[in-house]
Amino acid sequence: MEKRRLRLRTWHVLLMVLAVMVGMWIGLRLHLKAQLRREVAAIKVAGWPVTMEEVNRSYTIPEGVQNAADVYMAALASMVDGSTDLPVVGQANLPGPHEHLDPNMAKAVAGYLAENKECLDLLHKAIEVEHCRYPFNLGADLQPFWDYLREAR
Repeated sequence: MEKRRLRLRTWHVLLMVLAVMVGMWIGLRLHLKAQLRREVAAIKVAGWPVTMEEVNRSYTIPEGVQNAADVYMAALASMVDGSTDLPVVGQANLPGPHEHLDPNMAKAVAGYLAENKECLDLLHKAIEVEHCRYPFNLGADLQPFWDYLREAR
């Protein structure tokens, strides 16, 4: 009986190259996944939160202490909108580094600051408060964002 000789064809080579590339890609994915698990485990061992629920639970302030977020929100609620002729809060440009502020603009800025005295006082008060947490649920309030990221994956 005559032996058949196996001939290596171009499609055999291409198939082997493809199989090697797919194997390398799978190996890389498995390696990166294992590395990520090790890093997350190290973060957890160090005592840091690793899930959104854990982050949300850690994002608290002690009972009975003042919350600076309430003061900041009150300050921003009391803020009076300024003229559009003001720099920063309006459309006007600031003078150059070595130029003086126009006297009319200086009056407008002083008036804006006087109108917002309550806001500024509350901001100064808020700076003195040690704890600050805004009413925000890091799990539920960010759910649409997480869903978007999951789809983008």
